[in-house]
Formats: sequence, C-alpha cells, structure tokens
Amino acid sequence: MCGSFLRGREHQLETFQQHTCYMPYGTSLRMSDLGYHNDAQAGLKVSYNSLDEYVSSLQHAIRTPYPPYEKLGVKSHGQYQQLNTNILQIENEFYSSIRPKRVTQSGERPTCALADRGGEYIELRCVDLDPFSPLGITDSQIRFLDVFALYCLLEDSPALTEQEQQCNIENLQSIVTQGRDPQLRLTSKCTQAPFRQWAQEHLQKMLQVAQLFDQAHGHSAHSGVVKAQMQKLAQPELTPSAQVMTTLFEQQQPFFEFAMNRAQDTANYFKNQPLSSAEAAAFTKEARRSIEAQRRIEAEDDITFEQYLDNFFAQDACN
Repeated sequence: MCGSFLRGREHQLETFQQHTCYMPYGTSLRMSDLGYHNDAQAGLKVSYNSLDEYVSSLQHAIRTPYPPYEKLGVKSHGQYQQLNTNILQIENEFYSSIRPKRVTQSGERPTCALADRGGEYIELRCVDLDPFSPLGITDSQIRFLDVFALYCLLEDSPALTEQEQQCNIENLQSIVTQGRDPQLRLTSKCTQAPFRQWAQEHLQKMLQVAQLFDQAHGHSAHSGVVKAQMQKLAQPELTPSAQVMTTLFEQQQPFFEFAMNRAQDTANYFKNQPLSSAEAAAFTKEARRSIEAQRRIEAEDDITFEQYLDNFFAQDACN
C-alpha cells in the first residue's frame, strides 16, 4: 500500500521505494486492521448460525449506544456529525467478509427487509479487484467464485460457538497478513492446523462441485480454475498479491506508480473499445430516466431530513 495511507500511524510493515509499505506474505491488507477496522465494532458478536440470529445481532448493535459516539454528539452547531450514537448507526456500516443481503424498498431498513422477506443474495466483501484485468475480474475468477459459493451452500455447516467464530475472525486476519507464508497455521474448531493442508482438503471437495458445473455446461473450465487454485497452494508466487509484489520489485516501482499505471492502462483499454451507437443510446436513455426519477422523488418529498431519520430508525423492531 502507499505509505501516505499510514502517515502518523504505528505499523509493522516493511518499506520499499521509500513510500511503499507491505507485508512479505500479505495477501489483502485492506481486509486487515489497517483497512476495514472500527474500534466500535471490535466487540460485536454477529451470529451467522441462522438468519434470525444474524438479524437479531445486527439489530442489537444498531440499538446499543457507544460512549465515544455519545460524547461526540449527533449535531454540532445545528449540523449533523453522525446519524446517531449507536455502535452501528446503520446496518451497512457492519464490516464483514460476507453478508446476506436483500434489495430494500424505499426507506426500509436492511435488517427489516431480511427479517420480512429473507435473503436475496450473498455479498462477498473480501474479493479484491484484479489489477491486471481491465474489468477487475476475469472469467476464471468468476467461475471459481461460483464453485466456492455453491460448495459453501452444499457443505455441512454446523452452528458456531462464540469461541469458534472468534477463531474464524483471527483466521481471516492471518490469511490477509500472512496468507503466502508456507508455514502458516490456522485454527480449525479452535485446533491449530497447517493452512495448506486445510485449504487442500476444501479444494478437493470443491473439485467435485466444479465437475457438476462442467457436466452442466459441457466443458472442463470450472475444474480447471479449482486446479489452478491448488497450484497456488504449492506455488504462492502465482497468487495475485505475489504478482503485484513481483512487478514492484522487478520494475523498481513504488505502489502509487504501479496503481496509476494500471489505472491508465484500464482507461486506455476502454477508450479503445467505444460503445456501439445502440449501447450509447441505451445508456443515454437510462441516464435520462434516472434523472427524471430523481426529480420526481425530490418533488414528492414532503418531510424534513429529521423526520425521515425518525421514521427510518423507528423500524428497529421490524414489526
């Protein structure tokens, strides 16, 4: 990461090219305490054992005051500093690697939507953009995520104790900061196990799921992407994070310059592939429709922002 992000903060990262900071075996530092981190959420115990428990956990957090936020206050000189003084001011503030979601109706709380109509999709929040792909993700990566998601659905998933859930949180931190370390050990049911061994076991099971995809689509692409992940276990230098570091070292390039170059390459890629007239017309039509919808909503708005917040937060009980 760019060193400017850490200016004035204590850290244990190594430095390269003066302004680039990294961990030798790191995989996704944005998912570590250096990225998505909030002291207020450190003590949250959100359960994934059932949808009811998940909703109940979040609703507890959005109703529980957090003293530092209370000290700050909601308004200062008549201007909002925050929406309220609770641990979670809204559900979407919850930092997690995965979340069940449902499209909400206008003014509806996400937890109420889940409680009322159930989960509609799963949000995988720990998936990084691929800096080497103009789209940020490749066909192979999408196929692997399909296999992974279906495997998670089919695999037996017994309820977790609070201790086991804490072990999972610690495992995630170990992976994002040390995931390429050949000696890394994780905690399975709160018992230490070599990461490579554990990952290989899961990938072997995922290969069976991939074969179902292949049979349905008449190809071997899904099996191929799972095998590619197996290869990364044996050769961590093939992982995306290792490829980024290799590029930086080989080109003696700071991270900021690397990121800017990738952004420019992506911009050039799309500039060289202009939209067809039909596509451009469709986007123009959609933009006009969206602007008109915004005008209509604003014209029909007949309550103050304070009243809107009162109505929104009154849904805590999800009646």
